[in-house]
Amino acid sequence: MSVFPLPPDTEPGDLSVQGTVGIQSGNSNHCDYLVRMSLLTKLPDAEIARYYESAAIEGLEGRPLSGTVNVNPSGSWRDGFKGVIVEFFDGPHEPGFDMRCH
Repeated sequence: MSVFPLPPDTEPGDLSVQGTVGIQSGNSNHCDYLVRMSLLTKLPDAEIARYYESAAIEGLEGRPLSGTVNVNPSGSWRDGFKGVIVEFFDGPHEPGFDMRCH
């Protein structure tokens, strides 16, 4: 497994990365995967969004995934850093026997 590097002037906002498996969109018999991470960055909004939109992270079945960036509207957190949440969504997939996906 390789780790995708953080962009310049960016650091983890929270050391835990959240992952969710289950039906995230739609209504039945499939599995979706969502990964969410909290970051602090000094980059302009458009630059951090462009970085993760073009990240080309490989999804479960080899499909490229792009990230969605949500910038904290309250502005600066400390020393010019602002909080952002980056999400990667992968779905729908066959549910198999995973009860979270039915």
